[in-house]
Amino acid sequence: MIRIGSEYGGYLIPDNISELINAESNVISCGIGHDTTFDEELHRLTGCKVLMFDPSSVARKHIDEKKYDWATFIQVAVSGKTGPIDIYEPEDNKHDSWSINNAGIKRIVASLKISDICQSQAVDLLKLDIEGCELDVIMNMIIFSIKPKILCIEIHKEIEEPVIIELLHDYSYEKSDKTFTFVLKK
Repeated sequence: MIRIGSEYGGYLIPDNISELINAESNVISCGIGHDTTFDEELHRLTGCKVLMFDPSSVARKHIDEKKYDWATFIQVAVSGKTGPIDIYEPEDNKHDSWSINNAGIKRIVASLKISDICQSQAVDLLKLDIEGCELDVIMNMIIFSIKPKILCIEIHKEIEEPVIIELLHDYSYEKSDKTFTFVLKK
């Protein structure tokens, strides 16, 4: 495994990433905030295009400044439902992650289920940094048989961590050592 991206926004990925992901791969990155270093390095290593989702104004500003020609940004949340959801913007400028946890300034934002995003296309890599919506999205993946080759997750609700790990193990994923990167078993 190799780590790509910043200390804040990076993940471990398989050493042989260029054999698993290429310019034709479908890569979806949910929750980007102000840090797209993971996506940048993944693109540099593989030539992939990245479909990015984030409901926050912080992400919108970041993407507008970057002007990537290899990424498409959609300003919506990814959660367990399609339609409007309550989400909370931090009150201080030290944090930029909008969360479903009831803390901060309440916002109502558009949201999509992962099954609506993927529809009939296979996903090669899915990154989830979605501030408390992880379990709902994973349940939606299982219901709709969505199985990315690589799944990178930041789990925000510690109580859900063992449940998520067990669900993904039962869904044919192996957890890489000490990270929340899962690779589909062969």
